[in-house]
Amino acid sequence: LAQQSAMCQTINKVDVSTLKLADVDVMKELRDAARTMADRLDDAIVKLTPCKYNRETVNDAIDNFRHYNFRKFHGLCDHNLVPILDQQVPEAIRAEQGEVALDMLVPLIDFFNMHEGLDDSFGSGSEYVGHWTEKLQEAAELLHPDWSNDDLIKEVLQSVQNISEDYFGYGGSGENLEKVCDKLETFLSTDKPEAKRQKQH
Repeated sequence: LAQQSAMCQTINKVDVSTLKLADVDVMKELRDAARTMADRLDDAIVKLTPCKYNRETVNDAIDNFRHYNFRKFHGLCDHNLVPILDQQVPEAIRAEQGEVALDMLVPLIDFFNMHEGLDDSFGSGSEYVGHWTEKLQEAAELLHPDWSNDDLIKEVLQSVQNISEDYFGYGGSGENLEKVCDKLETFLSTDKPEAKRQKQH
């Protein structure tokens, strides 16, 4: 990287005021290459930087409103749970830390499930479940084929099982949840080829 860094510093010293019309095409190529490199570096930096959010930070955020007496899902979801779902979980997904994201999603749906039966006249409950499902799918896609954490997988599956079907009306969330749960079950150690071979002997 030292050589590339030196090249970038040299380019940065170019006096653009001295460039001529004939240099426009080269300038455009240089600009586009710089933008591409900047995007790639941003992605690399995000992936190499530990995510500052985790289940503990999610629980801390929930603790700020855990004592509220919610009457509608509009208040619970739109003003409290969704901001956490939109701010903290995406950071783990951007960093490609699928397991961390899964772990963060559990308390976010468990707290929702604790309030089953609230007024959902605005459709906020169903919309939240659909939004949560999308994040669950994104997290599951990041898991390495050899990854396994039976305790976490079972916890996620149990949390999903506790979601009332009344909230499966948004964006096909019920069908999508079923698909992602099927995917998560393949990560259980009892479903691994090695485990199956051991069972047969």
